[in-house]
Amino acid sequence: MMEFRTSLSRFLLITSLQITIISPATLAWASYHSSEEPAVNQEAQKTPDDVDTDALPPINLSDIDLAPIEGFTDEAAYQESQTNYTEELVEQARQSSDLTKQAELWLVAANLTLAHNLEPACTRVLLRLPAKRHIDKSASQMLDAVDEYLGHTSEIVSQIKDAQPAGDAAWLAQTTMKVRVLKAFSDAMRAIILFDQIEDVTRTMRSAASELAVWMEDDDEQIAAAAVLWYAVLRGHEFRLAPAMLVLPLATEELSRRALPFAFFSRMQRCLIMADHGRYATSLALLTKIEDRCEGWFTSDIDRADALRAVSVAETEVLRLWRDSLIEPSQNQSRLWCDQKLAEILKDRFQAPSHTVLRLRPAVPLVASATQLQHRQPEETP
Repeated sequence: MMEFRTSLSRFLLITSLQITIISPATLAWASYHSSEEPAVNQEAQKTPDDVDTDALPPINLSDIDLAPIEGFTDEAAYQESQTNYTEELVEQARQSSDLTKQAELWLVAANLTLAHNLEPACTRVLLRLPAKRHIDKSASQMLDAVDEYLGHTSEIVSQIKDAQPAGDAAWLAQTTMKVRVLKAFSDAMRAIILFDQIEDVTRTMRSAASELAVWMEDDDEQIAAAAVLWYAVLRGHEFRLAPAMLVLPLATEELSRRALPFAFFSRMQRCLIMADHGRYATSLALLTKIEDRCEGWFTSDIDRADALRAVSVAETEVLRLWRDSLIEPSQNQSRLWCDQKLAEILKDRFQAPSHTVLRLRPAVPLVASATQLQHRQPEETP
């Protein structure tokens, strides 16, 4: 883990940096959606004279990929497998004459679309990596499909209630609850991923956040952790810092492995939202502490390395925001310091052949299950 240690942890000794408050995360959202090439790549190239640019690896944020899924050759193969499986579930639902089975199949199709098919776009949004347009173009269609699947499930639940008033009340209640949970996450993803297609984005995000709020205290630890994460992302774009910070866990607070990966990404979101509100030094200090905690949070060496690189990506975003806030001529030296730190991260933390980062997989909890599937679910899908 030593390769991830840089002089960044000593940045608090720098006292000459001046902070200028900038607009909150709305600017970061716009930056994510407006270009395939992040601004940090341009900034990282403006290094001071004492940085050996010839030694820098040929890596920028657009080269960074999400961690590979075991059993699949690449991201495209994984996505194709997930899409094919979801289509199988949809076809089974359409052909089944058993209403209960139909409802379960529609629900599983909706859950897997949110949890896996949309996950790459979700992870890139959270880490503020450049969008992969060939993937994200289909996000709108996938979210429309989720709404359709959940609509079918609700219709079937109503039919069963009307036909069997004394039916399985527990199953009906559980299915209705799962529809509500997945609908809340679906609306959140629509507001976040399709940010640049929404006219009144603040109203839309607050509405989606209100739907999620009730699930932040759910008995299911994963549902609660996921609701906290996406609620904070929805509220984090606002000019007020409090709405997001009040629900997010402290960055260095111990986490339950049951709450992974949501709890880990929540801690990084806390740091990024702080930076959006001008608290750059605090954000970088906490990200450095998160690095230290990764050894205990991740038992797998591969996951830990991917998590550390994810933290490094967050650090580059904070440094970019900090540098962009330094606009006065008297702050030239401070800007050079930020440039140097950006260059150090690219050099010291992305030299390995793998440039992958931890992914938010699943993007939402897997709450649905079908008891009579005709085909085995893909091995890599929980």
